[in-house]
Amino acid sequence: FTFPPARDLRKLGVRSVFLGHFIPWDVRKQVDIIKRELDWKGDQVEGVPPEYDYEKIECFVQGVRDYLKWLKRGFGRTTHVTSIDIRNHRMDRATAEKLVAEYDGKRPAALDIFLDILGIDEQHFMDLVEPHVVAPRVMPSCESCQSNCNKDVPWDYAEWKKMVEMGKRPEEAQ
Repeated sequence: FTFPPARDLRKLGVRSVFLGHFIPWDVRKQVDIIKRELDWKGDQVEGVPPEYDYEKIECFVQGVRDYLKWLKRGFGRTTHVTSIDIRNHRMDRATAEKLVAEYDGKRPAALDIFLDILGIDEQHFMDLVEPHVVAPRVMPSCESCQSNCNKDVPWDYAEWKKMVEMGKRPEEAQ
């Protein structure tokens, strides 16, 4: 399924209407509904508190994406989701700050797999990231990041590694 080119849509007078512009979208409420009504289950996401088991579970290198965000901007996914919960009066700031301190900015185990796929070492990766750091953020050193690793490796990490080594994506193994 490929979305038609924008020029073709303009020619036809097609306009996008986003439901979220009219109905406030609350991901957590939607997740509660599908968990309750469809018996849907979330999953562990590297570097994200367990209560956010619905947040970006579709990609085994999501921890790397969140880590990149933290490297470049100084905040990660936990800051993002707890801020939404504070705004929606589901969490107080002190609780959010504890979660952010525990989860944001930790070097993900998936980074090793990601570096293997790219065929580069971690210092090269950090050198590639550095020009994209958004001021006033200052890029942390590779050494400081290596000493601040995520302790909770996802339960299926060994499968990711095995599938990548076999040349398949983990979701293709099922």
